[in-house]
Amino acid sequence: MKKKIHKTREELLHELNYTAKCRRNSYSASFTGLSVYLTHILVFQEHWRPGQIQKLHQAIADGLADESFDIDAANARLKEKTGVAFEVVKHEDRDIHVSRKKKYRYMMEQKLNEAEDEICTYCMRWCLIAYSYLMDNGFGRKRINRISDALKECLEKSVSGVVDAKVAVMWNELAAAGYLIEMPKECILQG
Repeated sequence: MKKKIHKTREELLHELNYTAKCRRNSYSASFTGLSVYLTHILVFQEHWRPGQIQKLHQAIADGLADESFDIDAANARLKEKTGVAFEVVKHEDRDIHVSRKKKYRYMMEQKLNEAEDEICTYCMRWCLIAYSYLMDNGFGRKRINRISDALKECLEKSVSGVVDAKVAVMWNELAAAGYLIEMPKECILQG
């Protein structure tokens, strides 16, 4: 059986709209899946209190507003202190099965590359700001690695990227424990 590689206009439009939605959601990443995962880990594994979580979220928001935050320096510091480093793994051309028509394929590749660059940069900044805050507040190599492994495990189990039904379940657990994280409407409806 041959794999269908030619998509209809509706399928292409759906993918472009989905990519645009992911780009928009990446700018609220501090209030989406990454935040829920990290908060869940810190609350239920590291036993953080609400005041500590609030300070972390404020530090992340302040760091995202600060354009002078140096991603490369923060990544080098994280690697030096803990052995953990962030690396961006981009899609490959063979991952795109769009159309036999070159103009559709080019358009999808271009939009995907733009979205991927923005999302990766924003999420990497978010994570590095969070890890920098943790290191500045006494987290050493073991604790950072434990959190990093738990976060990686959560992201690997995630079905549809960072925001999926599991995030809604974790969000509800956090809300029941008294930790309320503002979420986009799409995320809450999945729970």
